[in-house]
Amino acid sequence: QALQKLASSHRDRFKGTLVAITGSNGKTVTKEWIAQLCPPGIKLFRSPRSYNSQIGVALSLLMIEGDEQLAIIEAGISEPGEMERLEAMIRPDIGIFTNLGDAHQEHFTSLEQKLSEKLILFRHARTILYNTGDKWVADQIAHTYPNCKLCVVDPNHYDLHTLPYRDQASLENAAKAIALYDILGYNLKSILATLPSLQSVAMRMELKEGINGCKLINDSYNSDINSLAVSLDYLASVAGGQPKVLILSDIRQSGLPAEKLYGQVAALLHTKGIDTLIGIGELTHYLGDAVALVCARDQETLEAAKKLVKVEYEVLPAVHSPAEAAAPGAPLVFEEEENNVQAYKHVSRGDAAGAIARSKYVLTEKFHTPWTEHAFLEPECCVALPL
Repeated sequence: QALQKLASSHRDRFKGTLVAITGSNGKTVTKEWIAQLCPPGIKLFRSPRSYNSQIGVALSLLMIEGDEQLAIIEAGISEPGEMERLEAMIRPDIGIFTNLGDAHQEHFTSLEQKLSEKLILFRHARTILYNTGDKWVADQIAHTYPNCKLCVVDPNHYDLHTLPYRDQASLENAAKAIALYDILGYNLKSILATLPSLQSVAMRMELKEGINGCKLINDSYNSDINSLAVSLDYLASVAGGQPKVLILSDIRQSGLPAEKLYGQVAALLHTKGIDTLIGIGELTHYLGDAVALVCARDQETLEAAKKLVKVEYEVLPAVHSPAEAAAPGAPLVFEEEENNVQAYKHVSRGDAAGAIARSKYVLTEKFHTPWTEHAFLEPECCVALPL
């Protein structure tokens, strides 16, 4: 509290224009690109790295020397009540709202509550910039601040063809940075000329050249379902015809049950056309179980086959035919189903050729066997065809 009081007092003495940025994603990138696009001769201060917390914001404000024309402060919250304290320190002249998503959702009862909390930051702002993309967010901003100057930012309004990044999030972030200088009255021609030199932020969609013509995108700064979607869009934009591989760690602080969260992730991976997934962590196995048939001629070969798959599994009693699988009392592959026949949409027992045709990954080792053993596999589906 003492540090925040000092920061608030220091802010009172600042006579330049103070801009505050909040939202679920894109705050740091927008802040950094505003700084990179700053016209020559303008002294600008921006909060370092991601200093957007209760302490980080206070330290950022205390770093302002006082003779800057522009100060850009990033503000983030993870629970109700935090923005009240941040707004009391920052009191921005101009507010920028990036977007609303599930990041840090666990302490909020709803997205509505989180949006309401974030908008507290603009209580004393005279101008607010925000995207055209989310009509509900735009309506809430207009309803909350009817007497404020509202600037709806449309990336199509600016010539962004020289921007090195073509994903939608980058276009929106660049447009907000340009729009800020637009409403402040700066010459847009010189600002747009700087677009080709915009650099990515460390650990946020950093594009690196790999070996054998591969490209690596490092977006490991933070992880949530919204930033993942943005990253995959960027991946698609640079991949060309190359296979797309995702290395994904656990997503924390979503506020969603793991089964629901990773169900959304699985749907996202399907939509974005990811070819290979490597999951790291304790929770990524929720990306989805798939049935596999692990076949062997004897127990020793069976154990060798299971080691080849290299995933976690649960062994169920052996089922030797489709008739046995459909019989009353047969071990259920999916506990929520009443019988195994209802699970045919995943793997139809007895239809090995169809199962292989529908599977992305196929185990190619050859085994002769009089029986099959069923197992759960995570996260890919492997099917071995008995010969």
